[in-house]
Amino acid sequence: MATLENKKVNIEFEKGVQATYADLSKACLNNTPQGGFSSEQVVRRIRMLEALDASEEIIEIHDEDVPAFKQAVRSMRWISLHKDVAMYISDVEKM
Repeated sequence: MATLENKKVNIEFEKGVQATYADLSKACLNNTPQGGFSSEQVVRRIRMLEALDASEEIIEIHDEDVPAFKQAVRSMRWISLHKDVAMYISDVEKM
């Protein structure tokens, strides 16, 4: 298992609720890739989303899912610049 600390970030996804790395990860995994999701991506991403839902302090991603997880983060297009997003991307790349 690869792990990632579920850090809080200074970004609000909901009014008054501070987002976490799990929230940023969910946004990346739910982002539709160009051309849509393949059958394999659907199964793999749902498995990763379920792992994120179970995360509290530590995010655990199966080793075989790490390349797809990193690719989802790399392909995400963010609507604004934020230093916490840059730190999140860096932390994911270190997994």
